Amino acid sequence: MGIADRQLVSNASFPEHSESSVSQHELLQRLGAAWPARLALRSKTVLAISGGPDSMFLLEVFRRFIEDSNLLTVVHCNHRQRGEESDADEAFVRQQCESKKIAVRIFRFDEEQASKSDENHLRKHRHECLKIAARECDASFIALGHHLDDNLETLFHRLLRGTGTRGLCGISPTRDYIDQQDSKTRTLIHPLLTITKEEIVAWLYANDIPFRMDSSNEQLAYTRNRLRLELFPLLDSLAGVTWREKVAGTIEQLNDLVEEDRQLANELLADTRLEWIDGTSLRIPMLLLHPIRWSIQREFLVEVWHRLDLPLREMSMGHWRRVRVFLVEAAKTNHPKRLQCAGSVMLQTSRGMLSIAKKLPPISNPS
Repeated sequence: MGIADRQLVSNASFPEHSESSVSQHELLQRLGAAWPARLALRSKTVLAISGGPDSMFLLEVFRRFIEDSNLLTVVHCNHRQRGEESDADEAFVRQQCESKKIAVRIFRFDEEQASKSDENHLRKHRHECLKIAARECDASFIALGHHLDDNLETLFHRLLRGTGTRGLCGISPTRDYIDQQDSKTRTLIHPLLTITKEEIVAWLYANDIPFRMDSSNEQLAYTRNRLRLELFPLLDSLAGVTWREKVAGTIEQLNDLVEEDRQLANELLADTRLEWIDGTSLRIPMLLLHPIRWSIQREFLVEVWHRLDLPLREMSMGHWRRVRVFLVEAAKTNHPKRLQCAGSVMLQTSRGMLSIAKKLPPISNPS
């Protein structure tokens, strides 16, 4: 990416956008009605802020909703992928936070990290930085700025890769995880899933809030960009722009269909017979899993993956099929059984207990 890949954008720079049908009052009312984690407004919360329109909108929304701005901590990750422009993003976020008197935590790659990074590594690094910041300031929530269009991209992306019912439900509004360092349960939230990118940008223009633009979002080398830039306009021409609302409605209905399974899985997660060990592994009596159908077992296991911070993205449909067969066969025998899953995750049954943990590399003997 070149020097001008990411530019500072303000309402003054684009007067044609100075008027918008999206009023601040209307948009904030919609968000307030659909907010997935109202406790975040009365608790310490970490915000993932890149400086782009989505994250700057997230920052402004929290500033207007939260009871005390001292509860907020902004996290910005400078991956140093674009030289001076990456540093300009960092400086912009820092200046915005200082002007708003909001705490900011900056994470920067060193030269070696920056030279070896791919998109998946960058995403993992951002999430780890957010969790570090949440631990440092003892935050209960981490908020990310994914919106309705991101949710649609996620749906189509998962369809192309192959997915189950849960995958078709899109981005989860809230998700718990157990911090492996202090064993505390924290929650990732996506508060903007009912708002479109167009509404976000229009609101920012109307309220003269600056943000940064990243031209990498226009590069067709990335599948998500091609979905947004090629497939979505084609669907607009075939079905009209209302297809987005209709697909979003389908996602909502799918979420309703699996809600009962989620509730039953959550009840199972709250069972006192589960043994969470240092936030890194889980032991569960097999008798708790035997009577319930696979759809509930899978909801339970996916949530376990989240809470233990295991690599869920690496679990394909084939992996889940093997897990299902493993659990069925394990229920028929008292002999110990093992299954190696994606990302070095190990499932093991012994003496009526199922253990789930990430397999650690062997400790080498000193020479």
